[in-house]
Amino acid sequence: MEKTKNIVLAGVVVAILVLGFAVLKSPNLPTAKDVANEISSKLGALVGPDIPYPYLKWGGVTDEARSMEISKASTTLCSFTSPAGTSTLTFASINMTTATGSAIVIDIGKSTLIDATTTLISTKYTLPADTVVTIVASGSATQIPT
Repeated sequence: MEKTKNIVLAGVVVAILVLGFAVLKSPNLPTAKDVANEISSKLGALVGPDIPYPYLKWGGVTDEARSMEISKASTTLCSFTSPAGTSTLTFASINMTTATGSAIVIDIGKSTLIDATTTLISTKYTLPADTVVTIVASGSATQIPT
């Protein structure tokens, strides 16, 4: 009788172990992030505060933002290609977070060509050596005090 009891107990233990491994080896359930990404791709919603695109478009108007590191040894610190179609530059800004060893003069301009300035919107902003600054320009050079 004792031997039968041990065999039954061993069988129950083996069955529990097999079921336990079966449950642990079940297919991977999707994470909350996977579900959110699936929903956002089907509904067009954004999940969280980060927007993975450089623009927002509503009512036929596109608002685009771009950024890049400033070149260290060039007369053209940075430049962007205009978006396709008609567009209007409403403002441009430069955020210098690292001081330069010498004074520099900054012009902000626009053009239909990359690496060319045909219309200035801010002229001759002088940045003294060893300073940091944020420059914001909008309108045209005649509208912005220098």
